[in-house]
Amino acid sequence: MTDVARMQLAAWHAAYRRLLADDFLDGLTVEGIAGYHGRHFDADQNPTLDRSTFLVAEMTVPPAEGKKRPTKVIVGMVRGGPTREKTAAGDRVPPEVPKKYAMELFAIHVEPTGQRKGVGRQLFGAFVEAAKKKMPDAGLVLWVLKDNSNARGFYRKLGGSVVGECDLTLGGKKYPQVAYGWPKYPNITQT
Repeated sequence: MTDVARMQLAAWHAAYRRLLADDFLDGLTVEGIAGYHGRHFDADQNPTLDRSTFLVAEMTVPPAEGKKRPTKVIVGMVRGGPTREKTAAGDRVPPEVPKKYAMELFAIHVEPTGQRKGVGRQLFGAFVEAAKKKMPDAGLVLWVLKDNSNARGFYRKLGGSVVGECDLTLGGKKYPQVAYGWPKYPNITQT
């Protein structure tokens, strides 16, 4: 989980530096992020574990000097499951969102050097395929910071439309976010 956390920390620093408070971002640690993700693999803390999905994208890099074999590094991750009634930080979401969309993509992150290379699209597509197997007839929703224009453009290109709004509280500060929804799972090969 440490490699996933290291990648996510780099992704957050690159994507959210102008969107979230610096003191919040600077307080994030690899250990804290790894612990957060680790809790989602504990059936006592995650009663929907059997319907949850956690996928990573790896990239093979050439061998470092003095090494004989190439290594694999994690360049992205996606995690989701049954739609939550609250954000990860505990803020309530509009009740119509979990009623209409049974599956939620909780997080998708791509390490800065892996961005704009199709990694996010592949992760999104892999998540959709996994979600179809677990909840075949569910609609899909995800939340994104309202000011995150890059991510919002990505979700629009994948066919999502805004279906709700609520705040996300991080480090004691509220940030507006919007939900993008797909009433039926998107066919990523056609978007």
